[in-house]
This record gives sequence, structure tokens and C-alpha cells, in this order.
Amino acid sequence: MANDNKPPIGFTYTESEKKAPKSKKSPAAPSNPISDVLIENDLDSKTISVHQITVNGLKNTRHSVVSKVIKPSLSSTSLPDLFNETRNAAGILKHLDIAKSVHVSIEKAKAPETEKGTPVNVILSCIENKRIMIQTGTEVTSGEISGVN
Repeated sequence: MANDNKPPIGFTYTESEKKAPKSKKSPAAPSNPISDVLIENDLDSKTISVHQITVNGLKNTRHSVVSKVIKPSLSSTSLPDLFNETRNAAGILKHLDIAKSVHVSIEKAKAPETEKGTPVNVILSCIENKRIMIQTGTEVTSGEISGVN
């Protein structure tokens, strides 16, 4: 990781997000979320190190908020640990109404293997919730009319 100039937590935007047209299509899920290299007979004994976490789709959310949510995933040293941490992060993003849905992909990094374990990249593909919701109504009781928020 010392050789890389990339930060461990990154935010990227697809071309459609950069141009900012409002489309209702959801991002396509990767066809193979977990690299075949990571799937072995004994997943629990496989030592890993998180090389990079990339978050896609959260263009209106502050990076500092998302970074605090996903930072515990950086310290994961096993695949089951990483699964739990990323599942928790995805749950928090949904619970805070930041993301409508989160798809997590884990793949082997192109970085060389170190004494810390096999380097992996985590990709969170999110669909961001709408920022503003307005609900209006009218209430009529005993001849009086009032607006309800």
C-alpha cells in the first residue's frame, strides 16, 4: 500500500453521474462479485488485507460521512470478517437513508501479496436515496379546513 498513491477509500463517479442526467436505471451488478482466486476450500483461514475500498453512486453525500461508516472494513483480516464489516456498513448506509440499495463486490487486488495477506479491493455500488421528500395533505373537520404537514 505504501507504493500506491491511491487512498485506501475512494469515491468514483460513472460517466452518467458526471454528466448528471437523472436516470432511473440502477447500476448493473458485477457478474462475479467474488473473484475465483479468493474462493478456496478453507475461507476462514485465508488471511487478507484490504487494499482499497471504492464507493460508487453516492455523489450527493459527504465523503467524510461515508468514510466513517466504511472505515472499520479496512482493518478486516479474514474474508468472513470483511463480509460482516461490509454488510454492517451497507446496513448503516441504508438505515441512515443515504442509500436505497448497496451492492458489495470483493475482488483480488492487482497489488502483490504481502505478509499481511492477499490484498483485496472492496467495491460498494450504491443507489442514492432522494434528498427531499415532501408530503402534503388537507384535513377537514367540523367545517374547518387546515393544511397538514
